[in-house]
Amino acid sequence: MQINRRNILLGSGALLVSHYARAADDETAVFWRVTPQGRKGAVLFGYVRIAPAVVADVIRDGDALVDASDRVVLDMPPDVRFSTVGATRQQLKPIAQVVSPATADRLRKFLSSTPAAAISDRISGLETTMLLMGEGQHNSTVTAAGAIVDHARSAGKPIDQLVSEAEIQSAWQQPDFVGLDNRIGEETVAYMLDLRDKVGPIGGYLEQLYRQRKAEEIERVTADMTSHGVVSPSQFLETDKVRELMLARALDMLTRQADEARFMTFPLGLLAGSSGLLAGFKAKGLTVAPRA
Repeated sequence: MQINRRNILLGSGALLVSHYARAADDETAVFWRVTPQGRKGAVLFGYVRIAPAVVADVIRDGDALVDASDRVVLDMPPDVRFSTVGATRQQLKPIAQVVSPATADRLRKFLSSTPAAAISDRISGLETTMLLMGEGQHNSTVTAAGAIVDHARSAGKPIDQLVSEAEIQSAWQQPDFVGLDNRIGEETVAYMLDLRDKVGPIGGYLEQLYRQRKAEEIERVTADMTSHGVVSPSQFLETDKVRELMLARALDMLTRQADEARFMTFPLGLLAGSSGLLAGFKAKGLTVAPRA
């Protein structure tokens, strides 16, 4: 099994964002302006893995903000890959044998319309939660963030990165798929099926929230899923270590290095929330304001 960063998981900067942007507030934004006192600061873009066609307005705004910047800064190399030791289905327990009969019936009904229909009585809990998480997502080999960075390259913007491939790989925690699968039972599967009943296909719902730029709601929903035992690839990284390193590097860049207007990319999950990078910048005395 191969996992890369896509699974885990932009003058003076005063140019008005394009007319496609909606009004931003603390709950509704995927772009934020972070400004040290007396300096130009940066626009921070919180990305998720999402197809460009789904968020054309986000890309238009991102391109405009890139054009208004002097330099683009990526959080990490775009093609970091992590080798992992997988598990065969024989090593994983069929989830239908773990959950209650009522939940097993609900699960079979869901699986009947998926590519896993033929193995509904053999599929593991880990595979089941991955299917539920991804249902409704649009597939694409290019992401919205990738499209914005491609625009930056075509515009000739200098591009830096905060964290090296070696540093990201050093924060990798080899997943124990058998152990993770053993933790998934009635509570997790019933929770995910209940959530699906409430919001529809979960992957599609998260895409909808991102289209609406509801960053804090995405953080709340994904944190709630994690608290109910749902596994995501981002849990295979020492996220506190990565967040602290990115914060230190970004602060140095914004306060000590050349005073340039920067466009910076970060995984949305590292930006939002009470322990996210936005909160970290505020704690260090920088002004943080939603941009769009």
